[in-house]
Amino acid sequence: MGCKIGADKRSETWFGAFSQYERRCIRLHLETGGGARHQPRQRQRSLPGSEGRLAPMYWCFHCYAVNDHPTGPCDVCGQSVEAPARLSYTEGLIWALHHPDGDRAVLAAQTLGRLRASQAVPALRAAAENRGDIYVREAALRSVIEIEGSGPLRHWLEELSLSAPFNVRAVARQALLVEGRQEESVQPRPEPASPAPGCRR
Repeated sequence: MGCKIGADKRSETWFGAFSQYERRCIRLHLETGGGARHQPRQRQRSLPGSEGRLAPMYWCFHCYAVNDHPTGPCDVCGQSVEAPARLSYTEGLIWALHHPDGDRAVLAAQTLGRLRASQAVPALRAAAENRGDIYVREAALRSVIEIEGSGPLRHWLEELSLSAPFNVRAVARQALLVEGRQEESVQPRPEPASPAPGCRR
């Protein structure tokens, strides 16, 4: 079956230090499910000559074009609308990272992080670097950090902290700050010098 459009929206309060205006902007772009599996809602449109009846629409697995049929050739690219039969749940989420619906892409990135899906790291890093939706980039970056930890990503995070959009820079800088504090906490403290022989305290 093809990939249906849309998703049920629920609120999520992870906004951190964003301003009230930025939070309102983020709410317009984000959605999250209550668990690992999220059931999408169909987007519908009126059929010609159907007296207002609505028909579900489906995204093509190969080109993301909208179709009115869940199987068979895509109206745009000609390939099969439906996903491969043995596509895993994680692979489906990786596919959704490039979804033209930014809310779906954000949800996919967040879920991959919660699942600690290491096989998705290359795709998540590419999404974080992509010059597209800044909220998809932020969600992808958060998930890479959640999976890999900030230590191995130091050089990459430093680059993002200088050149990425404001929200991505903030996440990268926060990760670097936390990593720096952790390094300081594990460094051994120097022992006090022993007094010289014959000297009294």
